[in-house]
Amino acid sequence: MKMSRLSPTTILCVWLTAAIVMAQAPAPSVKNGLKRNLAVYGFEDKTDHKIHWYSGQNVGDGMSDMLTTGLVQSGRFRIFERSQLESVMQEQGLGMSGAVVEQTAAQAGRLLGAELIVMGAVTEFGAKRSEGGGAIGKIKIGTQTLSAIVAVDVRLVDANSGEIKWSGTVRKEETKTGLSLGTPDFAFKDQKDFDESLIGKATRAAIDETVQKLTEQVGSVPWQALVAAVTGDKIFLNQGSESGLRADMVLSVFRQGEQVTDPATGEVLFSTEEKVGVIKVVDPGLGNGKASSCDIVEGSGFQRGDVARFE
Repeated sequence: MKMSRLSPTTILCVWLTAAIVMAQAPAPSVKNGLKRNLAVYGFEDKTDHKIHWYSGQNVGDGMSDMLTTGLVQSGRFRIFERSQLESVMQEQGLGMSGAVVEQTAAQAGRLLGAELIVMGAVTEFGAKRSEGGGAIGKIKIGTQTLSAIVAVDVRLVDANSGEIKWSGTVRKEETKTGLSLGTPDFAFKDQKDFDESLIGKATRAAIDETVQKLTEQVGSVPWQALVAAVTGDKIFLNQGSESGLRADMVLSVFRQGEQVTDPATGEVLFSTEEKVGVIKVVDPGLGNGKASSCDIVEGSGFQRGDVARFE
């Protein structure tokens, strides 16, 4: 079989068509793969009865620790743990007793270098038993259904402004039915005992869904870093290659202005800001990838605490 040969003109046309298609295709986003800096607070325990975690913790701290582990395992975040936040709050005299408000949480998280704060409350954590029955012929058979219920309210807060970016509720229930199930027992010997219990399974399901929801919501919030220092014509950011920053990335720098709050609730509605200038990443590997140095492309008057993000 004789194969026809393409003419030089045809080859040129094919090459030009491919080049045009490639030029029109959307370029990959420079923001792909960037990790977010999250701080996770201990959850409030708002349940009616104070059930202790298998390790002796209260339920709120136990669930926030599980959430921290789940977020780390997702590979999408750099996490500041509860102990780090507590240390900063104690050093700054912010207080750790009672519920932590968004503005206080944002202040402590910002001092650590967090972009976003995860706060929450456990609103349900318990079990209930219901009786049922049936009959086989003339023989009556009694059954029991045991249900474990876990519910959490979660808020995602902007560490720079104190604004609530997202809030939601996750509620999970696990059940089993049998002839005699006994009384729900919350005296767990260890983590394995907890994980295999109904309440443990409901807790795991609630944590997994919370991780999924937070991952989805964080993606809609612009990635940002903070200016950690300004030395001459060099700008240093508090994020580097560990977060996914690469050399030659270009970011715009903004300065937060006035916070506009709801006069009734005190909630931060939004913050005004002004653009300071533009910078380009030179070395994202400072501090083992935790920081980066940048050159100034345009602008002046950069200050520590300014916000850098992609436009």
